[in-house]
Amino acid sequence: MRVVNNEHEIAFLKGQTQQLEHKLENTKRTFSCEIEDGQCVRCKYSPLEIPGKHSNESGDGSECPLDWVRRVDFGACYFLVIHKKSWNDAQEQCRRHNGSLTDINSENEAVFLAEYSRNHTARSVWIGGKNDHGVYKWFTSDGKTKHMNYTRWTNTQTQYNTRNRSLCAQLYDDVEYKWLKWNCDEAENFICKTYI
Repeated sequence: MRVVNNEHEIAFLKGQTQQLEHKLENTKRTFSCEIEDGQCVRCKYSPLEIPGKHSNESGDGSECPLDWVRRVDFGACYFLVIHKKSWNDAQEQCRRHNGSLTDINSENEAVFLAEYSRNHTARSVWIGGKNDHGVYKWFTSDGKTKHMNYTRWTNTQTQYNTRNRSLCAQLYDDVEYKWLKWNCDEAENFICKTYI
């Protein structure tokens, strides 16, 4: 008789666990907005997608790696790495996870990544932009490039001796996570991105 009681207790506890997980999933939200002239406009709350725990509403089988943040609206998964590396080493680290340093294709994506970096208290973060013979392009971990159709460079560039140095793009907190040109050999945090 004791075994039957334990089975009922286990079933009851499993049911409670599922109910609590469902409630938790329904309470987690992200806040996003577009900023114009220092004011937040077109703001919205949306469900927070939890890496490794999300449902695949599209049914296409695409999932994020564990601990990555999935953003269906951008068709990608993101991971901010706190261990600092040079731009090239960061790109290699992203490649090992089937991604690249993030490209940024819209103001909404830029605002999301700025907030993502701010939430992780990362002061400076490598992104996938790099100077290629005087023109900044997005570089993927397999060596391909594409033009920057969207940019968010800061108006105030920190003075930096650029002679004989490669320059790469980073998000920088002192300029509201706008893009800064910086020595690629410096060790910084970085964001990997993989398309889903």
